[in-house]
Amino acid sequence: MADIAAEAGVAVQTVYFTFHNKPAVLRAAFAFAVKGDLLPTSPIERPWFAAMEQEPDHERALAIFVDASTAIFRRVVPLASVFKVLGDDPEMASFYESSGRLQRDGYRIVVDTLARKRPLRTCLSPEDATTILLVLLGTDVYRSMLEDHGWAEQKWRAWVIETLSEALFGRPAAGCRGDGRNLDAVRVSNSSPGAPVWDAWDDPTRPGMRYQSTTISGAHLEHAQIAGGP
Repeated sequence: MADIAAEAGVAVQTVYFTFHNKPAVLRAAFAFAVKGDLLPTSPIERPWFAAMEQEPDHERALAIFVDASTAIFRRVVPLASVFKVLGDDPEMASFYESSGRLQRDGYRIVVDTLARKRPLRTCLSPEDATTILLVLLGTDVYRSMLEDHGWAEQKWRAWVIETLSEALFGRPAAGCRGDGRNLDAVRVSNSSPGAPVWDAWDDPTRPGMRYQSTTISGAHLEHAQIAGGP
């Protein structure tokens, strides 16, 4: 507290009167690091969020979010070591948990915003997409890439945008169907609107073999094997 007072050019008593204890100082520092200023607005009330909402292209919108998050990471990462030192403090543990919930809620809003521009990839739920976003676009990965592995921030930015775009919106993985059932094949096409609904999958383990599932007037016909392709 004495060091903080000296850096700020005020008396130690002033720091204690304002913040009372070290956890309170860290909470205030963290809030400032996230916002970047003292304005009483949350991150999703900032201009970058409006820009992301208005951008029609999902990848450019994702890049806007990555850039906004990167600016936050630059300010938050230096506080990480302090959080670890005070990690056993009940107040700090409660604050850390609360911050995590708020971050997840914010990331879910971002996922929903992006999904309105382009649907999430097949079989990926919004909750799972939020988890992927939290892990890949988080301070731990950012710090590790830059500090432990020596990546330039611009290289990390390009990587995380490409990786997130593929993870959230890319082609469905093998063994995944739109209705959530697992198959040993990849869905490749749908029927046109108004026609009987049919899905077909190429089987990567059996070259030349395709599977088809058809629904006509609500009646589902189980998978029929079609040799030699469509």
